[in-house]
Amino acid sequence: MAKDFNETVLFQPHDGLFKSTMQNLDVAREVVCGYFPQEQVQLMNLNTMHLESSDFLGDDLKQSHADILYSIETKEGPGYIYTLLEHQSSPDPKMPLRTLDYEVQIMRRHLNAGHKKLPLVFTMVIYAGDKSPYPETTDLYEMFQNPELAKQFMFKPFKLVDLTTMPEEEIAQWKNPALLLLALKLRASGQTIQLSQKLTALGLAEYLRPKIDTKYLVSVISYILDDPNISDRNSLIESIKALGKNAEEIAMSLAQKLTQQGRKEGMYAGELLGIQKGELLGMEKGREEGRQEIARSLLSNGLDGDLVAKSTGLDIKLIRKLKKETVK
Repeated sequence: MAKDFNETVLFQPHDGLFKSTMQNLDVAREVVCGYFPQEQVQLMNLNTMHLESSDFLGDDLKQSHADILYSIETKEGPGYIYTLLEHQSSPDPKMPLRTLDYEVQIMRRHLNAGHKKLPLVFTMVIYAGDKSPYPETTDLYEMFQNPELAKQFMFKPFKLVDLTTMPEEEIAQWKNPALLLLALKLRASGQTIQLSQKLTALGLAEYLRPKIDTKYLVSVISYILDDPNISDRNSLIESIKALGKNAEEIAMSLAQKLTQQGRKEGMYAGELLGIQKGELLGMEKGREEGRQEIARSLLSNGLDGDLVAKSTGLDIKLIRKLKKETVK
């Protein structure tokens, strides 16, 4: 409790003044025009500047004490720029990472609001503290051990391995990972059953047989056996023999476990539906038995089988069977 009280006393006066002043859009526009780089300001249609409500910020940004957020339409057509103004009364060596976190959260909230494209987010930190000048870096790259390497490799387009377009012969060149990659590729295309055949044709089965790790093998075999498009697991297990006796035994054991799991799930589902379904089945069974009893009574009294069938709605073949049982 003491900590919360001290934080309130220390931070509320500065933050309260900053927030109440910056909610005035005329003041905010002048700050933006005066301190943001002109190439950024030139993109903004400042007449559309809008103070975002706390609802837009969401719990994450509220808890991280993000101060004031404005949305501004661009001069370049449809699109948004978010301008985040943050007040800081003490130096923070992690501030570049904090602002990046704010910016990512703002972009995520923008998409969650129904927009299809990411907005630009410009951040300004206004510092008024005891130490002068501000002693920490404002550059995220300077937080890395090697800033030059970070500039070279970080925040670039991610590396994509697209198995849907990669030829199987290229996958085979990966050797050990090829089993995993082929399993993913074939299951996605509905061809899991061909895994063993493909491994043999590509020369991977012979390569992998003496090298493959048991845990790796268990994971892949479990994945392919769990494919809902596989109707004949026995054939699949048979084909897995190409990877060796160990693989076959693992496949059989896993298939048995999957079968047992399926039975348990079926029983559980049956329990959930049991009352309603059981009542319906019981009623239907009761009706069926009742009609058969009526048919037996009519037949024992000498009524014609065709007439009994029409009267009870039972199939004529069943009526003939009941007649044989009734009339000895």
